Order: sequence, then structure tokens, then C-alpha cells
Amino acid sequence: MNAVNSENEKNLQADSWRFWQLINHAANEDSAYHRFIIGNLQTLNKEGIYEELKQFYDKWYSANIMKLVVYSHLPMDELEDLVASKFSLIKNKNVVVSAF
Repeated sequence: MNAVNSENEKNLQADSWRFWQLINHAANEDSAYHRFIIGNLQTLNKEGIYEELKQFYDKWYSANIMKLVVYSHLPMDELEDLVASKFSLIKNKNVVVSAF
């Protein structure tokens, strides 16, 4: 929770983040753009937060909806081996994401 709070505190000072928050707030309330984006210690300090986060992770943490960009000076073969060793254990749960 402290890491999320620290990220939120950092973002509050960035003009780009404030602009995104303005767009988020002005969006149609039924739109996915209008939803809550990040928390702080006050919003995350609630009973059952660990269980809720675990449920979210179990449902949505799936290889088929992730993207990865890697930039390196390493040769491609070596880079592919490195990426495979770090990310191949992420399960593909065949999650379907709704378009918004």
C-alpha cells in the first residue's frame, strides 16, 4: 500500500497526470474512463483489501492480455532467453477483456 501511495504522491505533481485526471473526471460516468485509477493510504486502508486485490490478480493477471517491450544492447538470442526466463511462468488464463 505504501508503494501505491508513493506513486500517487509523485503523480500529483505532474501536469500530465493532472491532465489525465481532468479527462477522467469529465468522462461520461458510465464510461471506463471515469473509473477510479489509483489509490492512496486513505482509500486503500479498508477491511478486506488484501482479499479484493488477490481476487483481482487471480482473475486478470494473465499472459494473453499483457504486452512487453524490451530495449537492450544484448544480442537478440540472448535477449529472448532472458525474457523467456523471466516471463514464461506467467499463466495464460485466456482472459477476455471487454472493449470500451
